[in-house]
Amino acid sequence: MAAILELGRAMAAESPRWAAMPYSTEKVAVVSRRSIEQGGAFAAVHEREPGDEGVVGVLVGIMAQHWFSTTWYAGTLAVYVMPAFRGGVAFRLLMGEFERWGASRGASELCVGVHTGQADERVARAYRAHGYLDAGVNLVKPVDPVRADG
Repeated sequence: MAAILELGRAMAAESPRWAAMPYSTEKVAVVSRRSIEQGGAFAAVHEREPGDEGVVGVLVGIMAQHWFSTTWYAGTLAVYVMPAFRGGVAFRLLMGEFERWGASRGASELCVGVHTGQADERVARAYRAHGYLDAGVNLVKPVDPVRADG
């Protein structure tokens, strides 16, 4: 769990979209533990070479049903590989574990997204290289809480 929390903090700090948001270690820990205990979530870490200490990548995913159907899909919540280890085997191995997990749980499809605003096209190319197809676009609009009422 400590590795998930540490890499989650690094991912949020690196994201142009998320860097200004407060990172809650407590919330990440509670949500991660609850999801894993309920059996609807997946977490995998990739460690450095055998004998070296340290986790360099993490993938957290969930099983969910489409809003309109009883069909299940596996989706990623977070995928992060430390900058020095990008382009190596960590991403490929994490994705392989996630894909096997989703298939073993009866997912009809695997869904991944790019949400951080950090090298989005490079990340999308990595997913496409693993057989993922474009299926939409993510858009965000910042909200000024003072003006949200009208």
